[in-house]
Amino acid sequence: MTTWNSIDKATHARKRRAMNHPFSDMALFSSEPFIHSNIDRWIELLKEDIGEKQWPFSLHMARWADRLVFDTLGDLCFGESFGMKEHDSELRHIPAIIMDFTSTIHPIAYSPFTSLWDWLKPRGLDYLLAARAQIEDEVQARCKSGTESRMGFFHYLFLDLDLDISESESLIIAGSETSPISLAAAFFYLTRYPHAQEKLAKEFEAAFSSVDGIKGGGALHYSQYLRAFIQETMRMSPPVPADLAPDGQQGGIVVDGRYIPEGMKVSTVSYCMHHKPDMYPEPFDFRPER
Repeated sequence: MTTWNSIDKATHARKRRAMNHPFSDMALFSSEPFIHSNIDRWIELLKEDIGEKQWPFSLHMARWADRLVFDTLGDLCFGESFGMKEHDSELRHIPAIIMDFTSTIHPIAYSPFTSLWDWLKPRGLDYLLAARAQIEDEVQARCKSGTESRMGFFHYLFLDLDLDISESESLIIAGSETSPISLAAAFFYLTRYPHAQEKLAKEFEAAFSSVDGIKGGGALHYSQYLRAFIQETMRMSPPVPADLAPDGQQGGIVVDGRYIPEGMKVSTVSYCMHHKPDMYPEPFDFRPER
């Protein structure tokens, strides 16, 4: 049971409080060097892949984004990068397996025959279980060593005895889908809308004298067009476009004047909400200025 799937309010609140620690300002600030090192290596590999090639050579940036985020999350959650972005990596199939498994398990989760499906072993389940076993072995070895050289996410989760490796796994699974989608979408809109790319470049050139100066807080915090660009990107291409359906509370609830019985699922699909003309005029136009 993790923060992700805890239904009981008290249990979820307790787990959520513990999960706040790895996302505190101090924890995120201490994690920044590891994020930078993964990005720097990622850019090196991109340059190697491009080499002397000229247009119309292209790269599949969605897959490159997957690898970057997986490695960064591995570094933050378990203290070691998965090395997925490296050209000789044997783990590049993992994102596709997770997507394949997720698309299969989603309808199963709503099925009344869940135990039967588990027995039938949905495609990809064996691979995921093997990956989980490998991660658990590494974490157990790390815990037994008694040494903690850095303050990664797992450091904070491990301090809370109520949390276990499942929370770190949840961070990997959740982050490995949402962050690459947003990153790939950002690349898409940057290449399709030159005016946005130009304005973003000018803002960075005015705020930073070098690439090494781009760090959290300070000038980055006040980069208004960057913030607008990210928000518009996530509006146009929400990383979680499906519905997030909580159960109706005990005794039922009233939503917009309508009574919803207890136990009934209620949700709003974010993609539809983000593209409503009465909320966002010309909703399919990419306009960070809005």
